[in-house]
Amino acid sequence: MRKFSESNPVKGYIIMEYVENVKVINVYENVPLKAVREVLRAMAVMQAMSLKLSPAEKEQFPKNFFAEFYGQFFNDEKLELTAKSLRASVDERLENKIRKVERYLKPLMDLP
Repeated sequence: MRKFSESNPVKGYIIMEYVENVKVINVYENVPLKAVREVLRAMAVMQAMSLKLSPAEKEQFPKNFFAEFYGQFFNDEKLELTAKSLRASVDERLENKIRKVERYLKPLMDLP
């Protein structure tokens, strides 16, 4: 097994060894309706709970959660590593397509 590192493309799977009841679902597989309902119910409960927070409690949360959270994952370095990993995993005939996606991806990821 390769050592855990920033350039290791399977590093996301390492955590799955430590979390129980994890099932990998490929993008082409259908997710059962029951599973979707469970997630939606949990989200609804969390949102309902947030309505009961006091103004002081609300101040403890980030103002722009998505930018702060995803900004850590979608910086230039991470995008470059993702593109490099993607180029290494596909047929060389698709490299031009990947470079085209890269050109459009950076402007879309305008997080701080």
